[in-house]
Amino acid sequence: MLFITSIKCIDINAISFDVDSNGSFLKLVNDFNRYSKNNNLDINLELILFTSENATVSNDGGKVTIQSLLQSRSSKYDIYFFHYSNVHEFSEHLMDLNGYISQETIDLYNTDDIFEKSCYINNRLISFPIQRAFTALYSNKMLLERYDKSPPKTWEELMDTANYIYNEEKKLNETNDYIKFAGMFDDDNNGVLSIFEMLYSYRKNEDSYYPDLKSQEAIDALEMYKKIVEFSSSGFYPVYGGLYNGNAIFIKYWAYEEIFPAYKLSPIPGWKEGITVSLLGGVDIGISNYISEERKIAAAKALDYFLAKEEQKEVVIQEKRLTGIRELYYDDDVCEVVDCDLHRKIQYVPRYNERKNYEQYTSKFSKIVHNYLDGKTTVVEALDKLNDLVFIHRITLSGEEGSTYGLTLFIINITLSLIFVGSSLVINTERFKPIFKFLPLDFWYVILLGILCHASSIYFDYGDILPYKCQLRIFLYSIGYTLTFVPFFYKLIVNFPAENNISKWISNNRYIFLLGFVFCDVVLALINLGSSYDKKTVLSGNGKMYQECKMNDTFSKVIVCIVVGCKLIMFLGIGFLCFIEWNMKETMFDVHVSTSTIYINILSIVMMIVFKFIKFDNYIVYCILNSLFLYIIVLSNYIVFIGIRILFKLIKKNDDDPFSNAGKFREAQSNSKNNSMISSQRSGTSSGSSLGLNKYKKVISYHYQTNLSQSASTNE
Repeated sequence: MLFITSIKCIDINAISFDVDSNGSFLKLVNDFNRYSKNNNLDINLELILFTSENATVSNDGGKVTIQSLLQSRSSKYDIYFFHYSNVHEFSEHLMDLNGYISQETIDLYNTDDIFEKSCYINNRLISFPIQRAFTALYSNKMLLERYDKSPPKTWEELMDTANYIYNEEKKLNETNDYIKFAGMFDDDNNGVLSIFEMLYSYRKNEDSYYPDLKSQEAIDALEMYKKIVEFSSSGFYPVYGGLYNGNAIFIKYWAYEEIFPAYKLSPIPGWKEGITVSLLGGVDIGISNYISEERKIAAAKALDYFLAKEEQKEVVIQEKRLTGIRELYYDDDVCEVVDCDLHRKIQYVPRYNERKNYEQYTSKFSKIVHNYLDGKTTVVEALDKLNDLVFIHRITLSGEEGSTYGLTLFIINITLSLIFVGSSLVINTERFKPIFKFLPLDFWYVILLGILCHASSIYFDYGDILPYKCQLRIFLYSIGYTLTFVPFFYKLIVNFPAENNISKWISNNRYIFLLGFVFCDVVLALINLGSSYDKKTVLSGNGKMYQECKMNDTFSKVIVCIVVGCKLIMFLGIGFLCFIEWNMKETMFDVHVSTSTIYINILSIVMMIVFKFIKFDNYIVYCILNSLFLYIIVLSNYIVFIGIRILFKLIKKNDDDPFSNAGKFREAQSNSKNNSMISSQRSGTSSGSSLGLNKYKKVISYHYQTNLSQSASTNE
């Protein structure tokens, strides 16, 4: 009997760019396919390798092509080999390897903080080092032995040793013209790496990170960098000429073991002995985020195999390629083919302040430093400008960058909040009760709570911009408007000139009316929790960076539009009722004054939105203007609804109600007979004149009406 079985084999693709036509990663792929076949993994991996023989391959490691594939969300390739410097650029398109790569493999590489700094982005494990590279110091063996010198351990020692050897060689033969020190110090991508190295070489101790750009260490680093640039020969010709011709005393470049036998490799020195620096480079490997789950699992198995200790050991021994497993440099077999002593001493460091727009950032960084080198700026001015490139300015109580804006804003907000809370204590006193008759007593407290919500939203501008802060700010804006204006909306509906069931129901169920609006705000806020918010970095006109909330998806924008739409409908309703009740003598003052704050609120919101599209020269000005219009909203609402009543009562010594408009209306009525005739009409009592009016005329008649009938009186 013949049994036929079908076995599904998963095909996955990897892409790599290599200037070298030998192809660095063919061994890994071939070994994995053999392993997959022997262990029935049913996974077949194909490497699409672009080299100088089959494509135009530049030194950017195929960045443009890979970036294009990832940005188009292509699922053609599963595994990407890419230059380490591009990890931030590609991070959002690569999957989080946590949960896919075995913990044993992660622990094998995560033996120092360099792995976390270079492979984790926003707590996501983006990539692994598949081939390490680092910068080092090349020291001329012959010259060091001739003068009994050792590789320098500090920058000062390097210059002293180079000067000594150079001068001694000149004494022996005037034609001897050795290069004292060669490196990449030009105003380009290679030159900026030298700046990073110098900064890191001036950290306080071996375990420290880059020094603060406002620190003395940073000043010392740039001053030493200027000395080194003036002392050295810069560019590809001195570096490569020195490496191949042996006519340089010291060279700083990427480490290539055994290729240049005239030189001994050692770590790049620092400001004191024990501090060295070796900039990190090489190739990383990651998995696309745009492939199926089945292919993700298959690709992760391939990565697990590539990264295994046994496979990496073979790669180091057979191809002499460097690995990210530091443990292997204590293996006897490995140490027979590579200088393990050198690798154990290496103090790796990633590029300074890596980011997505890396090329644009490094170009500006290099230009600022070279302006200092050319004498166009001082070292302190240069560091201030560098700090603006890397430092995200934010509002803090401590007053970063010498600004007292954050502390001043906090004091103002606390003072206003205390005034608002203090106002709540006088509302229910016997002296002030008469001037708060317009609304039920509890609704005045609701208005104060709404004003406090708006004032409290300013606190979410402090510190880092976080998604939950963006969502809470929207909620506080929304609920603030609800609590501030719904009580006024309630009163206008209750005072509607014509008898109707809606006004009666709302008059008897004011809490349900209020809670209905609050419920809508809470529901929208809960729905908004599922939306995606992020922070957007904005570069101000003077070069300083700040951050603001960014809505990542359409869903979050729809929620905000719904919130704004609901408030606009409420304002339109209030505006319509204000027009109708404009001449009601019992509430004329309240309606007229309260209408003004609606205009102020709408104008302030429009201005705050407009500011989002303006590039300010100073981020502090941007913050002040935003806060200013928020405070205009807060203060106008407080003054119109609460403050003006308290002020009038304090000014007016007698017990008369300062909001009584009866006298004014009687005088107005006597001066206008026509208005008096219209205003005396009530829809429920003047049937003869109302029956023939259309809706427009009815609204106009309501507008000129000055008295409330008994049926529409307030329910205090």
